[in-house]
Amino acid sequence: MNSLKIEKGAILALKDMIYLHNNMDDLINNNDKEPSWDGFIYLYTNEDLKVENIKYRIPVQVKGKNNEELLEKGLTKGKVYYPVEYKHLKKYFEDGGIVYFVIVISDDGEKKAIFYNALTTIKLKRILKELVNKRKVLKEDSTKNITLQLIKDKNELFQVLDRFGYNKEQQGSGNGEIIKRAITIKDIDKLKNIRLRIYSNESLFDINNKISTGEICLYGEISDLNIWLPFELKEQKNFNLKRNISQNIGCSKKIYYTKTIVEALNKNEITVNLSENLKLIINNEKDSKDYLKIDLNFNTAGSIKSICYDLEFIERLSEEKQLYINNKLACELKDIDISIDEMEVFKTFNKALSSFNINYNKKVLDFKEEDWKFINTLADIYLGNINDFKEEYKVYNLPIGEKIIQFLFFNKEKGNIIVDNTTLPKNIEFTIDDEEHNEHKIPFFIYYKREDWNKLYDFEEELLLNEIEKNDFDNFTQDMFYNLFIELLASYDINKNEKYYNMANLICNKLLEVNPNNKYGIINKFQLLKRKGDLTEEQLKELDNMLNNNSDKMLICAINILLENKYQAKKVFKDLTEEEKNVFENFPIYNLL
Repeated sequence: MNSLKIEKGAILALKDMIYLHNNMDDLINNNDKEPSWDGFIYLYTNEDLKVENIKYRIPVQVKGKNNEELLEKGLTKGKVYYPVEYKHLKKYFEDGGIVYFVIVISDDGEKKAIFYNALTTIKLKRILKELVNKRKVLKEDSTKNITLQLIKDKNELFQVLDRFGYNKEQQGSGNGEIIKRAITIKDIDKLKNIRLRIYSNESLFDINNKISTGEICLYGEISDLNIWLPFELKEQKNFNLKRNISQNIGCSKKIYYTKTIVEALNKNEITVNLSENLKLIINNEKDSKDYLKIDLNFNTAGSIKSICYDLEFIERLSEEKQLYINNKLACELKDIDISIDEMEVFKTFNKALSSFNINYNKKVLDFKEEDWKFINTLADIYLGNINDFKEEYKVYNLPIGEKIIQFLFFNKEKGNIIVDNTTLPKNIEFTIDDEEHNEHKIPFFIYYKREDWNKLYDFEEELLLNEIEKNDFDNFTQDMFYNLFIELLASYDINKNEKYYNMANLICNKLLEVNPNNKYGIINKFQLLKRKGDLTEEQLKELDNMLNNNSDKMLICAINILLENKYQAKKVFKDLTEEEKNVFENFPIYNLL
């Protein structure tokens, strides 16, 4: 075919597709003699193609190619390769990019296919760098093969040009500062945000593929610069976009998962991450009943609790053999290739943790030898395998790293041993009798010292507070609870564990309910408040009144500390006896001096 005919046919094919879209127009000339550009395609914000409605003016280069074999390969694979001279690539880079078209035409001129590459500035930077690194001697007419993708219709063409127009505005010229400061892997820690431009009709696989090829450009906001910069093309290949999806997934009678993370494996499959342990691999091809084809992928990566939750779902699924997505039957399963029996040990671990109120969220994937030793010993305690003692009771410390959990083995009757977690017991109630043999409920940990709290395993705050709530606060037990308050607050001052502060606060409030006028109780409340900020004018006035009506030197010292009269507080402290000084130094209020 004549070269003039080829070029005219190529441009007409592109013009025809532009003509079909209401928001596009062109200014592309046949036999254009401009060295690197053939004209422009205009994108408009609406169908009224007026100057004021121009959204983007896209520079284009159009090449025609009469090659039957190339046409068939391009239509089959969805892409072709075409050589572009270095001198042109360099000009495109300096000008801020170009959309490069190659239109392949059949021998009879009846069949045409349009291929493109949106050569953004950041993409050209990478292409030129590869060309320079590859050639020892680089001439102006040296060429680089670029990959061009098949355009199927007018809407895809519009999206390609719209995205290029956006990127051209963001990136500017190759000689500009934006491209020079493009983001590399060393800048990742400085990023505040990452953004990209996608369209609703693009699949997750398409998006990830376009990110890796540079068709979609990622932009990062640098913290100290407060500007958005493009990623270097090779850095983009490290990113795999995932989507958070809100979907109800479960069986006929129970929803197990409401939020999932979806990622694309290939064109035909997506992975739905239900948890750290369980994935659904969904094939887009449906079976004879028009159900989705789904495989389960299970591994023990998350916490023991999460593993057992996923196992419950799998067991239910094995029984019903029906999976529901958004309350609709998505597929019927035959057999699930997961051995549930091998997972029974995790169920035992989970029951042991639950029985003793232990919230052990460490991932099994991260377990070390000490973690397995702990969880196996805990299972032995739960199963009653540790019972070799003859005493009426025995306290057993089970280490978790640098912390411990304390267990009480209570030999109620011969051969009938009750085991319980002493901090959060379920089966044993601790009481103390007064002189009249009345029972008063107290927590086992009422005698714990600050060093005990510092090494105690960190239980859930709500459970700890509930354990305090259920005890008897009265005139008989108040001194014991005041001592517990002191030890908890002293421990808080050491490790800043908010749970201990909140426990101390609850105890303080409970004691003030028993005796609202107790001066030490009021001081304790004020020192709790002092640790979180300044006291109010009314509270300071109350402290002043207490100061003027007291002869208790330790109380006077404490009040002066709260009033921030440190000189006076130290003076009063100096007048205490050695025994009083030792006692006062043990009080957590001394930490505020």
